[in-house]
Amino acid sequence: MTNTSLLSITLLIIALIGTVGCGINRDPMKATYLASQITEHGLPLNIYQKDIDNFFNDFKFFYNSNDYSAAYNLLSRNTRQQVSKENVINELKNLKNLTSNIISGKYSHSELAGSSGSASIYFLFYDVILPKESVFKGNGLMKTTVILSDSGFDVLGVHIRMANSKL
Repeated sequence: MTNTSLLSITLLIIALIGTVGCGINRDPMKATYLASQITEHGLPLNIYQKDIDNFFNDFKFFYNSNDYSAAYNLLSRNTRQQVSKENVINELKNLKNLTSNIISGKYSHSELAGSSGSASIYFLFYDVILPKESVFKGNGLMKTTVILSDSGFDVLGVHIRMANSKL
């Protein structure tokens, strides 16, 4: 796969940008430390399965409908301040050329990426089914980076990859 294809496969790699934008971690050395401390972890009680499912269903609907502006608006306000709408829309269009639609998906697990004060960053993983004619050949994994705080659940980024490659 060429570098251009790899870049196109990345829907949004904004987890670190979102983390910096949210003020959770402005120190690159700390970001490296936090990334090395990722562990599989159950989500706290204040995030419900319906919230996880609702996000996925909304994203899938907007993505499949080519409503990339609406998909962009699923990102947190702080993330949208860090990443231009035009760049996100272009990445979504590039990815759509490779994946076609998302047929279905199901939440599989989460990993705790780090925390600071009352805020915690999690990776939510969804197993997704894509068309067999797509470059991804039918199976994929969607990784969503979220921040949970006393004020709720905010999406920092989304990344889709082939099921048999590293995320």
